[in-house]
Amino acid sequence: MNKYYIMLKENKLCGSFCLSQQDLTVQQQCNPEAEFIETSNLINISNFYMLGGNLVEKPPRPSRNYFWDSSCNQWVDPRTLSDLKQTKWQEIKSQRSSIESEGFSCYNKVFDSDAISQSRIQGAVQLAQLAISTNQPFLITWTLRDNSTIDLDANQMIEVGIALGAHIANTHTRARELRALIEQANSKEELDLISW
Repeated sequence: MNKYYIMLKENKLCGSFCLSQQDLTVQQQCNPEAEFIETSNLINISNFYMLGGNLVEKPPRPSRNYFWDSSCNQWVDPRTLSDLKQTKWQEIKSQRSSIESEGFSCYNKVFDSDAISQSRIQGAVQLAQLAISTNQPFLITWTLRDNSTIDLDANQMIEVGIALGAHIANTHTRARELRALIEQANSKEELDLISW
């Protein structure tokens, strides 16, 4: 009858096996420095460690940046403070881009603000300015974020452009403020407190 075993070398897990008594004897002869301990089932040895002769399951890995340090039996983040600051800034930049593109309000309506929408608004603002400068009529029906529409005259279209500019400027101002906090941080814990 087969049984389950873990193999230890110098108190470190080396494998998990399902072995007959004969196979166990062969393994012991081939690995005389190893210790074989019976377990209730096969285990994924990367999820366990040995502590005081007992098999202990590792806690969940906090993030992909951590590695298991068997000298202290815990997950360790090897990144430097500089590395952590770069990672935090990348997170903030990603949030900045997302917020910049998620829309803005003008006339109690929500306008799109992704890159294509920004370009369209800028073009419509230029047409509105041209219409004003040449004393020509201007009226445009604009599709909003919720796919409803709004009719805008030249001055209203320019106001939409100004609101878009303010939305982008405010978003970037907030990102710069957070970047300054990131640069001032002296520990991982301080960085963890910085959020949009």
